[in-house]
Amino acid sequence: MDSLISWISIVSTFSVLAPLFLLLKNFKNYEFEIKALALYLLTGFLMDVASWYTYSTNNSEILNFLHHSYDLFEAVFLSWFLGRVSPYPRIKSLYNWLWTVLLPLWLLRFYSPEWMGRFKIFSQVLIAFSSCFFILKMVEKTPDVSRNLMVWILLGIFFYCFCTYFILGTLVFVVAKAWFSHNLVNITTNLIYFIGVIRAKKTVS
Repeated sequence: MDSLISWISIVSTFSVLAPLFLLLKNFKNYEFEIKALALYLLTGFLMDVASWYTYSTNNSEILNFLHHSYDLFEAVFLSWFLGRVSPYPRIKSLYNWLWTVLLPLWLLRFYSPEWMGRFKIFSQVLIAFSSCFFILKMVEKTPDVSRNLMVWILLGIFFYCFCTYFILGTLVFVVAKAWFSHNLVNITTNLIYFIGVIRAKKTVS
């Protein structure tokens, strides 16, 4: 079982390279938000590699710092990204300034370690449901949804954040080792991104 979990973790780390390769291959042809997403995926990959190295050296303090720092980066980036692609013009600025709320909530981790989990759940739920509403709005205006890269990206973000919330908020308190299923969520999310880029590549000139 431990061997299977290790392999799933390795696949989870490197699965992002599939969509990332396709995005970087046509990097100059994409709009700014997609380019930023590619750099976000690259940052996530480098963070995973750094985490593996730090874990192997048994440096738990640096490992925790990396994870907590990335949680803030992820929440701020995704809220910014949602603000950029929002189909609701009136709430664009709300997401662009959401970092002013996320940062103080994240800083509370220095006051109480329990706040890190609460920050994670709050940000994941907010981003998940925002992505869902955005998808529904875009579907109404998109003739061929399967060719719309942004819909696929939002679907991946929704799937990742919703499942992460469910796992962090529920399963880890019920099943002792359910945390490893987060890697399965990560793999599926990268698969969604990969399929989206493949389906939408004909629209990129």
